[in-house]
Amino acid sequence: MFNPYDSVINIANWTITLDGGATIITLTGPTIPLQGYYVIADQAGSGVDQVDAGINNLDNGGEELTLITDPGSGSITVQVTDYGSADEPNSRQLNDPRPIPLSASAANPWFWESSASTIDVKNGNFLPGDGDDGWEDTTPTWPDSFLVANRRFSNKGYLGFIHRGSEWSSVRVGDTVAYPIAYPDLLQFITITDPSMDNIDNDGDGSTDSADTGSQAGDFDGPDYRIPGLINVNTAPIEVLESLPDITNAIAIQGDLQKPFSSIGNLLQDVPDITNNGATKWDKEKTFRSISNLITTCSNVFTVFVTAQVIDEAISNVYAEKRILAIVDRSVDPIRIRYFRWIVE
Repeated sequence: MFNPYDSVINIANWTITLDGGATIITLTGPTIPLQGYYVIADQAGSGVDQVDAGINNLDNGGEELTLITDPGSGSITVQVTDYGSADEPNSRQLNDPRPIPLSASAANPWFWESSASTIDVKNGNFLPGDGDDGWEDTTPTWPDSFLVANRRFSNKGYLGFIHRGSEWSSVRVGDTVAYPIAYPDLLQFITITDPSMDNIDNDGDGSTDSADTGSQAGDFDGPDYRIPGLINVNTAPIEVLESLPDITNAIAIQGDLQKPFSSIGNLLQDVPDITNNGATKWDKEKTFRSISNLITTCSNVFTVFVTAQVIDEAISNVYAEKRILAIVDRSVDPIRIRYFRWIVE
């Protein structure tokens, strides 16, 4: 077992079932170190962390393995897989440890390959340099590309971390290639309703995320879990665009020259300076992630002027007139009138 994260994983009393549950191996752990390994074998040896004779029940023709958390945390199934036919004296190993759902079945979401035994070290066929999403040209790359947040999305930009279905490839939010839909267009259909973990002060009271409890000094509009409004990048002036996180005057001007945008994902294609803050895909999308919760390409709030007249069409006389101004918000259902007044000259 391999822990790809930058923190330890507590595996005490986790279980691995073999033979459809007939054989159970209970992990003694207690932890797997960050970016470290946990080896179970039938006898003691170099790199072995736990000795368990149950390993001998593995079938050369393939075996379904189920990893389950300890009962105290709910006995949650972490993963189910089948390593397929053995290839003695080689071992069966993973190239990309992330699930590959477009290329494998639900019961076997990983690609297994044969390689010489690699106890307590990375797999011989572990090849994060493969792939086609733009980060494979730097070394090392896999720690940055391996993200399983296992929590709510904090902003739309985190779509870029989703595994795309081919080895070592994740969604490129600025990609125009339809796979199965052009990724910038995909962003139009997604809304993040709880940005409380995006490291952005969404309500402008000086406190961010968990620090914005709603009762701290200087609080505005309660806890930091709502986005009070979005900036339309197609209509906002340069000065407003420049006020967005990590957007410089040069980027704002460049974006202004490229209007209109059909989707916020087009910013990554049409405003090159947004991506110039790093070499890897993840660095290039960093600025986009910081603004993705705050921008839109269409407006939901409109100023409406209404004029009602009593006229004599025959002589084009206006006998009476009333005018009103209303600010209408269509982002809620039903549509709300946020402001209303009679216009009096």
